[in-house]
Amino acid sequence: MLGQAKYRRSSPASGRATAICAAAVALAWLASLQTPAAIAAFTDVTSALGVTHVQSLSAGAQAMTGGAVAGDFDGDGRVDLFFTRVDGTDVLYRNTPQGFVDVSLEAGFVDVWPTNGAAAGDLDNDGDLDLYLTASESQRYYLYINDGAGHFSEQAVLRGADVASEPGGLTRKGQGVALGDYDRDGYLDILTSDHSRPAATSGSRLLRNLGADAPGQFVDVTADVGLDVYRQPLFGPLTSFRFQPQFSDIDGDGFTDIVFSSDSRTSQLFWNNGDGTF
Repeated sequence: MLGQAKYRRSSPASGRATAICAAAVALAWLASLQTPAAIAAFTDVTSALGVTHVQSLSAGAQAMTGGAVAGDFDGDGRVDLFFTRVDGTDVLYRNTPQGFVDVSLEAGFVDVWPTNGAAAGDLDNDGDLDLYLTASESQRYYLYINDGAGHFSEQAVLRGADVASEPGGLTRKGQGVALGDYDRDGYLDILTSDHSRPAATSGSRLLRNLGADAPGQFVDVTADVGLDVYRQPLFGPLTSFRFQPQFSDIDGDGFTDIVFSSDSRTSQLFWNNGDGTF
């Protein structure tokens, strides 16, 4: 194999020479790939194409926002852009032949939520892309349902997907969100992550889509399926330093596993047992 040294019984110096030679061959091969034709060139066309909003550069909660999603929200065959903003209304740009046009207000994004993570998927199985947003320094998360023409209405509470904090409790410090079908019923479920203390009240949750019985309605099954997102071997049960969650079939058995990338060496991997538990 290129770049892998094979050692025979020889002196240490001979072995080192073989390894150095193999490494040199590998580096030369890699360098040969870096021809001008093989190097991708990019040009910043952000402003020229109409993406003109300014993302917050403030400290604190404002520094924790920045979710973005690309998807065809109005069904015209062009990929639109959506951005979360903690200090202003979220921004939706419609892709047109002339570039991107800010349609945030007419699309229904009129409230100033401290949104952070964002994911798009057909959560109610009606053929269009909906949006789920986590939030930092908020009492809950947000679910925007698409009417099929790129107009949205916020329905997280109505659909059981708000992940609300307890009355008078700490605010959510939502980070990422992922969509996936962990129970293989054909309907997208929601996985959220939260960077907060104490972990027992964090907003890291698995929300199961009720599917054929009630498409786009959700129930919190975090504890029921064995997803112990609150246990931390290094810091005890008082921390939930989650950044980004992900659904993925890690072991290739046909069942979706769950991964959390987290702060301070607290990342976790949960194997799907094949029966919807972890």
